Amino acid sequence: MTVTINDKQYDEQKLDDASKVAIVRAQDAQNRINQLNLQINEAKIVLNHYAKHLTDNVNADAEISEEEAAPATNGEAPADEAPATEESA
Repeated sequence: MTVTINDKQYDEQKLDDASKVAIVRAQDAQNRINQLNLQINEAKIVLNHYAKHLTDNVNADAEISEEEAAPATNGEAPADEAPATEESA
């Protein structure tokens, strides 16, 4: 069997075992990348579908003003936000 590496062809029978293993592993990695890219594309389609649904169907009565959206503060960080520390500041 002929294997192409960097645009050069090699007789796989003459390659050492480590190179044969590397070929199989590289093919497996490429197959996994292809599968993951397919899954990413499918997820993007689903995301776009739901985003369009929300854009087309969200109830205008559910919209809140900026004042309603902003939490009232008394100088303290909201409970779900940790105060800044030396490490995070």
